[in-house]
Amino acid sequence: MKPTLDTLKNELLLSRKELKKSLKHSYRAVRKDVREHPEKGLLIALASGLFLGYLAHKVVSDK
Repeated sequence: MKPTLDTLKNELLLSRKELKKSLKHSYRAVRKDVREHPEKGLLIALASGLFLGYLAHKVVSDK
């Protein structure tokens, strides 16, 4: 039996709902962790900025 368009649509909507729930849960967990340990968030932001700056410099200087 081939799945109909309606069953595929319902499966996608269910999958989307579960994904949104999981994403919301992860987001809240990260926010809570950053609130409890602000130095971690600052360190991650600093490291990310340095890494992105390095990549941008490499891209610009290679041309």
